[in-house]
Parts: sequence; structure tokens; C-alpha cells
Amino acid sequence: MLNIRRVLAFASGAVALSLGSAAHAGLTINPTWDASITSDPNAAIIMGTINSAIAFYSQTFTDNITVEITFQKMNSGLGQSTTGIFRPSYVAYRSALVADASTANDFIALAHLPNQVNDPVTNAHANMILARANARALGGTTTPGTDGTVYVNTSICNLDRSSIDPNKYDLYAVTCHEIDEVLGMGSWNSKTSPGAKAYFDAHTKKFGGKEPDRWASGACWAALAPNGAIYYNHKPRILDGILVEPRDYVPPELPLRQRVIWARAGGVNFSPVFYVPTYEEILILAKPDFRLKSKGASGAGDVWSVPQISGTWHPAPFPLVLAERVIETVMPALVCDPFMGSGTTAKAARRYHVDWMGCEKSAKYAARATLEIEAIQPRAAAMIADQEAFV
Repeated sequence: MLNIRRVLAFASGAVALSLGSAAHAGLTINPTWDASITSDPNAAIIMGTINSAIAFYSQTFTDNITVEITFQKMNSGLGQSTTGIFRPSYVAYRSALVADASTANDFIALAHLPNQVNDPVTNAHANMILARANARALGGTTTPGTDGTVYVNTSICNLDRSSIDPNKYDLYAVTCHEIDEVLGMGSWNSKTSPGAKAYFDAHTKKFGGKEPDRWASGACWAALAPNGAIYYNHKPRILDGILVEPRDYVPPELPLRQRVIWARAGGVNFSPVFYVPTYEEILILAKPDFRLKSKGASGAGDVWSVPQISGTWHPAPFPLVLAERVIETVMPALVCDPFMGSGTTAKAARRYHVDWMGCEKSAKYAARATLEIEAIQPRAAAMIADQEAFV
């Protein structure tokens, strides 16, 4: 019954940035260094590694544009990014891609983009969602200013590749992942749930936009049993000075039963534009027959104070207690997580003797998660019965 977690930047259409050889590179990324980096004792090493990542993109893409990215340290998690967004119509977006096409790959990609009013992924939405840098590549904006901010937790990263701690992450790889997102080439994946058997994975070099969250949740909705529900987690984001709510990422026709607030222990996105966000939302998209396990279970309330976690081997860890709260108040017959990550959903299900199924495209993550899931000790049936009587 669990969905869970946001994930990072997707698409519908063709990416506006063009690949090319170093000799013809035209993309320029201008870094702005936050004081959290320049004041670090290892600032020179950190900036050197980030500049090496920037050089890779400059040598790889031929687009003659300049992208402004601010780089900043964060104290929890591994890395994240923010970027401005644009919402052109699909018609205008495709026309801009046609006008911008200059390579054989461009024309091949365009051949698979139908000339129609609505997006070709859901066929239900007339507008696209583009990262600011992608819009800039297509001539959609010439407004100066920062195109995005990349946050990295350098405390859990190997700062360069000369001295490697196997228990830490690679700063170069983390930086590249976050730059991908600012450029509009990451991947948004909606973790969805009970009975949901759809799996979604986009080839990021062919697409650009963020329609798949809507597509994935819609596909999973179609697979739900009459008493099933999707628990969809996302955080409100302020992009280009405008609030983008979690509800914006799911099909508007899906019935929203309830919005649960996940009150986290503080936040990291400090900005003069808005107050630091300290909560996320869990949207419960429910079929008509969906019910909690009992009337008493509703006593869990709709504000859940659960600290976020960090310092784990997975870049986007999710609190086990949050997954357990959903399962213990519903006690579903089956939990399905199509984007397993570190296996948090399955761990919670195993603790409560609930059947589960899941998918994970990373063999590395799947292998480690499987070991950790198998190590989970299921709770004694008597303990579960006592808890059910209590709630």
C-alpha cells in the first residue's frame, strides 16, 4: 500500500541539449560558489572536483548556451538540486524542438514525437514541464539569473579520486547526477503501490519534461484492486518563485482521499526567496472501497512527526518508521513498491508479516537491499495483536 519518495527530473519528448565532440562543444556552465563551500578547509579540492564535472559537460554538449549553477553544501542526505521550471504547451515545445534540430539523432528523436495537442506519454495534458536550462537551450528564455542550485553533502563523499574510502560516495558522480537534474536530464520516478504492477523507467537522453509522475501514478491506479490505494510522497517546491505542490505531479482525475503531512526534523533549502521547507506530503489516492484496518487506526492523525535519516548507503533514504506507520494502520494483503531503492517498504512489510513485491533497476541496490530485507526479524504475532487492540 505504500508509495513513497520523490525522485528527480524526467521527461516527455526529446531533450533539447545536443551531444557532440569536445572540439565543437558550446555549453558553458558558470559556477557560483556558496560560502558553505568556499569556507570549507577542503574548498580547493571540492571546487576542483566540481569543476572537473563541469568540464565533462562542456566537452560533451554542443549547445552554444550559458547555464548558471550555484553549488552549496548540505548537512543531510547525499545530494539534491533545485531549478526553475517552464510550462510551454506541447505544441510549442515540439515546434521548438523541430526548429532546434540539427543532428541525425535530433531527427530520429523527432520522428517518434507525434504532432498532436496533448503530450504523447499520457495523452491527457497539453502542457510540458521543462527545466530552466532546457528551456534556455530551446530559446524559451533569455532571462539572466541562476538556472539551478546543486547541493552536495561533502562530509560523506570522497572529495577526489586519489584517496578512496570505500564507505563513502564519489563527489564527482554525485555532482554529475545533480547537474543532470538542473539540465533537465534526470529521472522522476513515482513510487506507487498496492497491487500496482506497472514499472516506469525513462531513457533520459530521449526525453525532457516531468509528465511521467502523472503517467506512472495513472498506470498504477489502473492496476489497483477496488479496495487499493496509492500512497504518493513528494515535497512542495518553490520553483522560479512559484509553489509547485505534490498534487501537481499526479493526474487531476485521480481522487485524493487525504493529504498526510510528514513533519520532518528541519530542512536544508535556505533561500531568501522562501522559508525553509520542513515538511513533505503523503497523498492518499484511494479506490472507493479502501479502508484503514479499524476505526481506531485513524487515531494516527494526519500529521506525522518523523525525523528524516541520512548517512546511509543509499542516496535517498526513507524512514522505516514512516513506512511502518502506513502498513500498521492498513494491514494490506499485499504491498508493491516498483522503485525499491534500499527496500524500506519491503522491510516494513516483512516486520508486519505482509506479502510484498518490488522492482529495482540497480542491481547493486537490489543485492544489498535483499540482504537487509532478509535480515529483518518479523514482529511476533502477539505484539501485532496487542498493537491492533491498542489502536
